[in-house]
Amino acid sequence: MASTIKSDFIQQFEKIKFDIQTKNYANIYFAYGKESYFIDQLQHTIENEILDPADKDFNLYILYGKDTTIPDIINIAESYSFFGNYKVISIREAQELSFANFDLFEKYFQKPMSQTILFFAYKDEKLNSKWQALLNKKTSKVIKFNSKGLYNYQIPNFIEDFAKQKGYKINPHITKILADNLGTNLSVVTNELEKLFILVPSGGEITMQIVEDLTGINRQYNVYELQNSLAQKDIKSIQNITLYLASSDERSSLLIVIQNLFNFFTQLLIYKQNIKGKTEAELLKLMHLSHAFFLKQFQIADKNYSITSVINIISLLREYDLKAKGVGNRSFEQQELLKELIVRILKS
Repeated sequence: MASTIKSDFIQQFEKIKFDIQTKNYANIYFAYGKESYFIDQLQHTIENEILDPADKDFNLYILYGKDTTIPDIINIAESYSFFGNYKVISIREAQELSFANFDLFEKYFQKPMSQTILFFAYKDEKLNSKWQALLNKKTSKVIKFNSKGLYNYQIPNFIEDFAKQKGYKINPHITKILADNLGTNLSVVTNELEKLFILVPSGGEITMQIVEDLTGINRQYNVYELQNSLAQKDIKSIQNITLYLASSDERSSLLIVIQNLFNFFTQLLIYKQNIKGKTEAELLKLMHLSHAFFLKQFQIADKNYSITSVINIISLLREYDLKAKGVGNRSFEQQELLKELIVRILKS
């Protein structure tokens, strides 16, 4: 069963979208953060779902931070909308907006026009002190949304939910393989999923064959199967998968392997420390697992690794993460580095 626990910011994101779709508008929306996907989604919703198509030519203003000024924005915001409808002003790349005349925002935010909806797409997680001071003033007319991004362990759930919303089925094994290979950039993840949807009839299931054909992810030789083989200490399988993964010329592929193995052994440590006295649901929450399906992997690994071994392996993975990034090891052969790491894991 999938976990239904969602991050606070995702719950807020869904509430904002729901309120807009049910015409419960705020006057000002300020979306910022390191994950552009949720900001882009809110931008699309505000630009496309508030005004009727016929009204957009008159009452939708799309501005760019580097090409506009605060007085320009205020002049548009305070003018009356055509035909008495809402006016929507969407400021893309708001992080590039000049701070000249910022006091005009301070005045406008206190008493915005009731028929104007102002949206800021600020694609940076760090807010200038002026923005912080302005947005920290609590008012029901202004909604601040921090798009924090997702952790690795949250990506399988995101993939499953995204597929479900689009009307497709996908099993947890495939969501994990996709998550391990696609990373945490949600624009990349959703773009790859949209490609998969093209090949599947509406309401159909995304199979491993479809994933393999489109993305090139090998069903036998991938990070998830490496974790499985390490859990079982299946030496032959470990050797074959390691050689396949090490053959990539991209340094990023090695970093992806290390990051996923770090997550796996960290979760294994949590499992070993909490297996006694915890329910399955409690373990899933502690280990940030979306499905009980994944516990089997840790049940097997628990028999093959002591707590001391797991702690040593986590330390090794930190060491090799630095090496893979070139810290103290600027010239290295990726294939040799990965093989060396796996051998040391097995000896731990």
